[in-house]
Amino acid sequence: MRSAHEVALRVLTAGLIDIGLLRGGVDEALETEAYKPFYMHGTGHWIGWTCTTSARTRCATARRSARSSRDGRDGRAGLYINRDLDVDERFKGIGVRIEDDVLCGPNGPDVLSEGIPKEIAEVEEIVGSGALARA
Repeated sequence: MRSAHEVALRVLTAGLIDIGLLRGGVDEALETEAYKPFYMHGTGHWIGWTCTTSARTRCATARRSARSSRDGRDGRAGLYINRDLDVDERFKGIGVRIEDDVLCGPNGPDVLSEGIPKEIAEVEEIVGSGALARA
């Protein structure tokens, strides 16, 4: 989980630099945690029936273990641009969550959300606007 988070964080930080929300280089932005106003948590979170019902204790233990392996990040995913940040108006209030649900079983990972649209054109077709491409 930690290495997946580090890769995601690097890609998101590079994207923030590319669109002008952050300045400087990726390594510097990562070192100074300049990305934190937009990405204040970790990558990945637990889902499923056993996380909320009879196996609550087992799941809580697993979550604590995973969190500690990610330096205490809370296990959520997404990039958020709050309205109170000092950024270009066109970015304010945008939140992005593109994620998959993966079943980790004895035969390896099974991506349960494989058919969910994730490309800009696919999402725009569903939403019915060109707002994503203009950002």
